[in-house]
Amino acid sequence: MSACNTNTSAGLVAHDCRTWHPDDQECWKDLFDPTRVWGDPCWVRQTQYQNAGVYTRYLAALKGAGAQTPRYVTPRGLQFFIRTNEKDCCYRTIAGYAWALFKVAGLLWPSRGRAWLGKTCIALDAEAKQTSKQKLHRIVDAGELLWLTHTTLQRARAMPHRNWHATNLFRTGLYILIGIYMPERLRALASLELDQLDLDNCGIAFDAEAIKMHRDRPWVLPQEVIEIIREWLTEWRTPWIASRPKAGGSPKLIHDHFWIGNDGGPVGDAALTASLRQIAKEYFGFPVTSHRFRDAAATLCVEKDPGNTVVARAVLGQRSQSMLAEYVETANQVMAGRVLDEALSATEADLRRRVRQMSRATVALHPASRRRKRRAA
Repeated sequence: MSACNTNTSAGLVAHDCRTWHPDDQECWKDLFDPTRVWGDPCWVRQTQYQNAGVYTRYLAALKGAGAQTPRYVTPRGLQFFIRTNEKDCCYRTIAGYAWALFKVAGLLWPSRGRAWLGKTCIALDAEAKQTSKQKLHRIVDAGELLWLTHTTLQRARAMPHRNWHATNLFRTGLYILIGIYMPERLRALASLELDQLDLDNCGIAFDAEAIKMHRDRPWVLPQEVIEIIREWLTEWRTPWIASRPKAGGSPKLIHDHFWIGNDGGPVGDAALTASLRQIAKEYFGFPVTSHRFRDAAATLCVEKDPGNTVVARAVLGQRSQSMLAEYVETANQVMAGRVLDEALSATEADLRRRVRQMSRATVALHPASRRRKRRAA
């Protein structure tokens, strides 16, 4: 796994809690800042920024509703936070958010009672077990994702100003493009760093710790994808990192993370997923998650060569043959849907042709038809 997920630095810890109450920021830094902590921290780096990110979203939701300087996790605040996420998240995700808040509350305010929060988490878990996972309205294939990425990149380039809206569009388009050609899991794609790039040889190598199977995964990309990566690094990413902060703002955080946020600092997987869901919903009418990259890649491999699942296993980095059963079923569904669509289209075209023939014949053979009289004359 990359340094963002494993190595804790003072800058990264400060970035995690930058929007919190000052006292909570100091407490968080005392817990995880390697320059101020004696002994090992209670959480690994990945758990730190994931749980901190949920609490940051909780505070942002309350501030967006007009709350003045929100701080603690309260029953009313949690209720509002759940309502704001019900539209886009299933109960499994919401339960995970609640458990993250429960853990953060135990570190920041150990003297405050949180038994009610634990009971709420258990109740949400019970609700989540009875609720099926949200399914997409339909399956988005690799071709549609490729079309989406090129459309998004062109839209970003066409904007008159390189503001954050344009930069976020380009970042999302490139994120989808890399996900198509390198269908790794979200944590690997989100933790990409500059030292993993080998642009001269058109390659990107993921660390073994970032991969589920704990094996190094080098990828070779097409030259056109490498050129878009170069464009991101030189024309889009660098200006945001090199720009001066606003008056009174914190200094820029110099880092080697490939993906950046609107402050020029490193960005987590939650922000990348949120941008992807928003863009997909805008074009497709429903959100798409990062796991669709792997689904689309495996489905495409099985669809092109149904009898050979070795290639799909190699693409996904999976050892078990049984794990591809779902992708085989999905590929069969996609092919069946396309066959049905082609059959319906052919039937509709044949029906239209026969209707046109009947119309022409009816007019031509009618005793009072002017066309028939002209032909007879």
